[in-house]
Amino acid sequence: MQATWAQGSAVDKFQRTARMFELSGASDLAKQGADAALVQSLKVLHTSHPDIADRVIAVAQEELKQQLVRDLAPGGAFLVQLTESFDKRFSEEEIDALISFYESPVGRKLVAVQPTIVEENMQIGTAWGQKIAPELIRRIDRALAAQGIKFP
Repeated sequence: MQATWAQGSAVDKFQRTARMFELSGASDLAKQGADAALVQSLKVLHTSHPDIADRVIAVAQEELKQQLVRDLAPGGAFLVQLTESFDKRFSEEEIDALISFYESPVGRKLVAVQPTIVEENMQIGTAWGQKIAPELIRRIDRALAAQGIKFP
C-alpha cells in the first residue's frame, strides 16, 4: 500500500510540475530559443552558401516550429524531459509555491514580458560579444604566445 501511495504521489508531483512549467511560459521560451538558434544557424549557412534560397530557410523554420509544437505539447517528449528536470530539483512544496507565484499577478506579468526580456538580453549579449571580441582575441593571442602556442 505504501509503494502505491508513493508512486501516486510521484505522478501527482510530476503533473503539478508540468502545470508549473506550463504556467511559467517555459515552453514558449524554449520555442523562442530554438527558433533563435535555428535562425542563427541558417544565417551562417546562408553566409557560407549565399545561393541557398530563402524558401529553404522558411521551410526549415516551419518544420522546426511543427516539431516544437509536437514535442512541447502535453505528453510531448521534450516537455516530459524538461518537466523531469524541474521535478528532480524541486520538492512538492516548492512546486506548489511556484504554481502560486505564476498564478499571481506578478507571476503572470513575468510570463507576459519574459519573451521580450529574453530577446533584449540576446541583443545585449550579441552587442557585448561584438564589443569585447577584438580585445579578447588580442589577449588570448598574447596568452597563447606566452605559452609558446601559435594560433592560426
